[in-house]
Amino acid sequence: MHRWYLDSYKGQMADDSTLKLSMNTNSAYIGLTHPMNPVDGGRVLGGLGGLGGGFRCFVFDPDFFFWLFFLS
Repeated sequence: MHRWYLDSYKGQMADDSTLKLSMNTNSAYIGLTHPMNPVDGGRVLGGLGGLGGGFRCFVFDPDFFFWLFFLS
């Protein structure tokens, strides 16, 4: 997966030493956030519109969206 990510986003990452750092430092995602809602125990839950959060989900890059949750 890391090799594919490096090939796909070449030159857009500040640190490409690991897959996580490649994704976290990809300039294509600077400033993008996902709304979160606090839940019991100090945890947070993604604020998806259909699940009571009232927000639209950002899924313009499905590969990033999948790996974001896979790595967290």
